[in-house]
Amino acid sequence: MNDLNSLINEYMELAISTGKAIVDPDNKTLRRNEKKEKQLLVRLRSLGETAHQSLVSLLEHENEYVRFSAAYNLIKIDSEKSIEVLQQIVENSAKSFLSGHAEMALDIFKNTPDKIPDDFQFWTIIREI
Repeated sequence: MNDLNSLINEYMELAISTGKAIVDPDNKTLRRNEKKEKQLLVRLRSLGETAHQSLVSLLEHENEYVRFSAAYNLIKIDSEKSIEVLQQIVENSAKSFLSGHAEMALDIFKNTPDKIPDDFQFWTIIREI
C-alpha cells in the first residue's frame, strides 16, 4: 500500500505540473511530463484494481489539474464520471487553455471514440488534431 500511496502522490504532483504547463504553455514540460506519466500509469496499472480505484477517487480531488488528469486517463474505462468532470472544467475554467483541452477530450470521446488509445492517454491524439 505504501508503494501505491507514493505513486498516487507522484501522479498528483505530475498532474499539477502538467496542468500549469497547459495553462501557461510550456511545451518542454508537457513533453517531459508525458513520458513520466506513461511510465507512472504502467506502474499504477501493475498494482491492479486498488490503483484504479485510487485514480477514480482523484476525479473528486480539490485541485482542478488533478481532476483533469484523472478524467483524461480514465475516460475510456470510467466514461460517465470522467465526462462529468471534464464538463465541469469546461464550465468553470473561464475559457482557459485547460478548459480548451477538456473540450477537445470530450469532442474526441463523443465523435471519434475509436481514436482513443488503449492506454487511456489523450496527449498524442490532441497534438495530432
